[in-house]
Amino acid sequence: MSTLVNKPTAASALIGKTLGQSEWLLIDQKLISAFGDLTKDPDPYHQDPEWAEKNSPFGGTIAYGFLTASLLSHLQKNVFEAYLKRHPEMMRAFGMPVNYGFDKLRFIAPVKCDDRIRGVFTVSSLAERENGLLLNIHTQVEVENEERPALIADWLFLLIGAEQS
Repeated sequence: MSTLVNKPTAASALIGKTLGQSEWLLIDQKLISAFGDLTKDPDPYHQDPEWAEKNSPFGGTIAYGFLTASLLSHLQKNVFEAYLKRHPEMMRAFGMPVNYGFDKLRFIAPVKCDDRIRGVFTVSSLAERENGLLLNIHTQVEVENEERPALIADWLFLLIGAEQS
């Protein structure tokens, strides 16, 4: 998605910049099982450590991909809050960010039980919309001590009431 902003805005200065990375978050069996119970998905790859140790190519249980995706809000929250604390002048530039969905979301590598993950958020583009600015954040979920990310996504936010110079 290219930048389609007719007039420069404070937010457009962020294109290509990484807003930050979250703290590490432990993905343990309790969290994995709670997610499976909540979503009514009893898959033994996720829910049954003994079965997964014997039968899974990963040597144990793994997190649901949708669990990893559902944690994006948690991972981004402290990054965005920390960024705005460091740059309070950007509050008006962002307006009210509303989750607009994803242009792309891919599960690249598994998150094994007891792995730690973190999110890294980089501004990809900004486009004008009738009701605000559409912000595209390239999102990556890293797994500690692994080369490949667990997830990559182009996450969209509609900035309602954003300052448009």
